[in-house]
Amino acid sequence: MSKCSSTRGTQLKHWNWFVSKYFMFTYFLAVALLFFTGCKSENSDIDLQNEITPTTKPKFHKLLKGSGVKGPLVNARVEVFAFDSKSIDLRSDKALATTTTNENANFSKLGIGTDEDPLNPPYFLVITSTDQTVDITTGKTPVISTLQTVITQAMLDSNAAIYATPLSTITTKLAVEYALSNSSFMLDNSLSIRDNF
Repeated sequence: MSKCSSTRGTQLKHWNWFVSKYFMFTYFLAVALLFFTGCKSENSDIDLQNEITPTTKPKFHKLLKGSGVKGPLVNARVEVFAFDSKSIDLRSDKALATTTTNENANFSKLGIGTDEDPLNPPYFLVITSTDQTVDITTGKTPVISTLQTVITQAMLDSNAAIYATPLSTITTKLAVEYALSNSSFMLDNSLSIRDNF
């Protein structure tokens, strides 16, 4: 075998590994998310609509809104991370956007996607308790310190509020573990999965 064909084979193997990890992860996560997209916090009747006047042009392509629910968390740190296939947990080291939940346990106007850094889902939404975080239901420090979920293209398109719950946290962790441990996922299946997002 020539050196050139050996190099080409290695490059193809790396490309197939990357594509299979990425699309396998999004597929299993999307399937899992179908089970809990109906979950909402106890105060979901609070208006979470983004207030953007017609004269203002948003700096970001998308403004996210939502809540962390176990129960509703006040003063929790909210971060959005990019998908990174080279990372041990499949998410970027640095957050793309950060905010905190308000007195109603909601966050809003969390901007992602700019002209310099266009939207490229999926994203990880991580809500973390700090020293100031309070669970509205108990009035105490939350029992679960970190909640997470994944933001897909369909979720961005819907402009719906995004909720991180214990169930979404477990689902996200399982999807990440599955994606990292199954590098033999078929490329053809991965490409058909991409078409669904």
